[in-house]
Amino acid sequence: MEQIIDFSRGRLRNNEHYQFMSDLSKMITATTPETLGVVNQFPAFTEVLSKEAIAIGVEDGSSLSKKMSLLDIRRDNTWSAINFRIKSTLTSPIDEEAESAALLERLMNQHGNVRELPYNEETAAVQSLVKDLQGETYAPHVAQIGLTSWVEALKSQNEEFATTFNLRNSEMAGRPNGNVKSVRQELDPLYDEIVDRINAAITLEIAADGVKTFVNELNEKIRYYQNTLAIRSGRSQKDEAEAEEA
Repeated sequence: MEQIIDFSRGRLRNNEHYQFMSDLSKMITATTPETLGVVNQFPAFTEVLSKEAIAIGVEDGSSLSKKMSLLDIRRDNTWSAINFRIKSTLTSPIDEEAESAALLERLMNQHGNVRELPYNEETAAVQSLVKDLQGETYAPHVAQIGLTSWVEALKSQNEEFATTFNLRNSEMAGRPNGNVKSVRQELDPLYDEIVDRINAAITLEIAADGVKTFVNELNEKIRYYQNTLAIRSGRSQKDEAEAEEA
């Protein structure tokens, strides 16, 4: 009998994560926890799943959440444009430009890919990067390759994001906990427990009737989400490659 396949859920969007876990909960209920051997694990899973639904509702309920997301995308795009300009200038036929680009590339590498950081950490990282780029050591090199206005734009966008982020936090003050990330970190180990229990029963050949159908259905859902993530990742890599070539 096939076991439940591995599924890394970290790159799922919040709504996708909740939908997957909600579908799993319905499947367990339909097959019954007793049949699957997860009687002791399922109550805790459903309790935390309810917390995730509330947390997602709180985040989606903020009037500033959509604006904040768009502002984050905008500053990410500006950071990417700056990074790509630096990389493309490394091969400039003008020695002074190539030398400035090499110096700025080292600085960008020191600060790392800020786009991968959580909101508040990215804000601080961009602020630090801009401070360096506009400081007396690097500002002449920024100007040398025509990035002065772009760096100023990144600074303004980051400040606007920070203002919106703080306003959103104030708006959400007093509401139920809307930290979806922390709830996901609480729910994922419970999912792993359930999967481990079912797979162990399959390995020991003591799985009850009905488990095979459950596993096949769950694996189909997992493969669907894996394919979705693969397509999304491929599209993102293609966009970055095209931007580098531009």
